[in-house]
Amino acid sequence: MRLLSQVNLNSLKIVESAARHRNFTRAGEEQFITASAVSQRVKGLEDQLRFKIFERGGNAVSLTPEGETYVARVREALERIVAANMEATGQSQAHVLRICVLPTFA
Repeated sequence: MRLLSQVNLNSLKIVESAARHRNFTRAGEEQFITASAVSQRVKGLEDQLRFKIFERGGNAVSLTPEGETYVARVREALERIVAANMEATGQSQAHVLRICVLPTFA
């Protein structure tokens, strides 16, 4: 478990969000940080991993082949953490209501 201290879970959440939205600004809105902060977190993680997760271009970003594999595994791990928390608190996925709206409407 010593290696776990080297992993910033917030950075993983930010990278997963950026991959899902394909946009640092929208990921920042979801995580309540700036697009610049998202970019810095991604850059820091890329430096740590020694490969690029995203190809940047204009307002959109796309995953590199290595990034696709990495984000898929990160997403799976984050889903398992959420499931473990729900199980520990006696909740189930059946009781979760997800609502998606634009931030301006919310």
